[in-house]
Amino acid sequence: MSKIRFFQLLFLTVALLAGILYFMSLNEKIYEHIDIAYYAIPAFTLLSVLIYFLTEHLDKQQNKGMMINLVIMNVMFKFLIAIGIVSMYHKLRDPKDGIFVLTFIIIYVIFTIFETYFMSVQAKSK
Repeated sequence: MSKIRFFQLLFLTVALLAGILYFMSLNEKIYEHIDIAYYAIPAFTLLSVLIYFLTEHLDKQQNKGMMINLVIMNVMFKFLIAIGIVSMYHKLRDPKDGIFVLTFIIIYVIFTIFETYFMSVQAKSK
């Protein structure tokens, strides 16, 4: 996958998230906690960009098994980032209920779908 195509898809993913979050924010309870997106979207965007460039780099390596290691590392880092963001948000905002997690889960799932797609395209093209 070319860099241009990757960034087009990344932009589309963030735009889709913006639209979904807009409609979610029409709910008063969710609106109070929509700002978790300010932490999650940049973090997952940076992770996606990093993973893209790592897949490009690993594609040029002799050991093709490194791509599987990258997938496993991506899952672990994404999980750690998720725990960090939710914990940090909970500590900073001290929400009354757990509805803020819904916004985070939607962001997490959409970025996971995006990463799965571009990594599978990367793996198939080589």
